[in-house]
Amino acid sequence: MDEKAEELVQRECGIWRPAGPDLVPGAAPCPDAIALYVRGKGTKHNHSLVADVRKHLLYLGWKIEFWVDKEDVLRFRYISPEGKCYQSLVKACLDVTASNKDNLPLASTRVVD
Repeated sequence: MDEKAEELVQRECGIWRPAGPDLVPGAAPCPDAIALYVRGKGTKHNHSLVADVRKHLLYLGWKIEFWVDKEDVLRFRYISPEGKCYQSLVKACLDVTASNKDNLPLASTRVVD
């Protein structure tokens, strides 16, 4: 099968591939990006914020995969370290924030003289 035919088959079948450095530059700690993205309810036009969210997910051990649909649109999915799969970046971020609630320290009480 030639390269063009193989690409067409992959688009028709929706074969997911790992997102490489051309799509996600690499893992990096960007914890504020998750909260900003959730508060903005998925401001997908802010490409640098989306990139930071994806970098932080990789940093936390998530996998990011993609495929190109019939209309040449990149589709992403996000797989948590526990194996949960999300096709929405907002839902993946909500999973991260829900998981981290258990790990947040209790608010300290400050005594003022």
